[in-house]
Amino acid sequence: ERDRATVLIRVTDDGRGIDQSRVLPRAKKLGLVEQGTTKLSEQELVSIISRPGFSTAEKVTEISGRGVGFDIVATRVRALGGSLEVHTDAGLGTSVSMRLPLTLAISRALLARVDKEVYAIPLTHVLETFSLSQPMLLESKGRQVVAIRDDLFTAIWLRERVGLPAAATAASGQVVLIELAERRAALIVDEFIGQQEIVVKQFDGVNASKTLFSGATILGDGSPALIVDASSLL
Repeated sequence: ERDRATVLIRVTDDGRGIDQSRVLPRAKKLGLVEQGTTKLSEQELVSIISRPGFSTAEKVTEISGRGVGFDIVATRVRALGGSLEVHTDAGLGTSVSMRLPLTLAISRALLARVDKEVYAIPLTHVLETFSLSQPMLLESKGRQVVAIRDDLFTAIWLRERVGLPAAATAASGQVVLIELAERRAALIVDEFIGQQEIVVKQFDGVNASKTLFSGATILGDGSPALIVDASSLL
């Protein structure tokens, strides 16, 4: 769901819910609530279960008992400027609502690697992708171009734009044919990683000077990636 300023993401399960009869004694033992407390509000419940290390599990396994699951979610949401709400019914299930500012737009991107870094290229600007070969790389009017079918497109090496030395072999890598309005160019990267839906965190005024990138995102493996701004290339 979305309104004028935020996007609401709600995830619901039909599991056992969060059992207050187990959370409350543990919270009292850790000194998180007063000993006379008999019931937790949903806001108090969220605050407690999102604390680092909090868990009601009796045994620690590879997937439970370490108290880091909900803590990670809450930390990420807050870092993005959002808020988190939890509604739970014991024996019926739990609903988690994440509200994020609209500046964190969700879009689909092509992930490409250059040297050791992964960059995200919004699919809204991607027309086609190709493997670069020597016959495709030409000189025209003093500049390098990439020949794709009967058209010539300006060659842009992303590794050079980010300050890395040129590749040992010029005609190597992958080509992303990008478009903005009626302008097109051939963006060259080392390899394609795949496609992924990303949450876009736009740069603020201080970071806006990084004109090659429009923002940043966190990938599925937890690593950060800069988002290529097509308008800075075309």
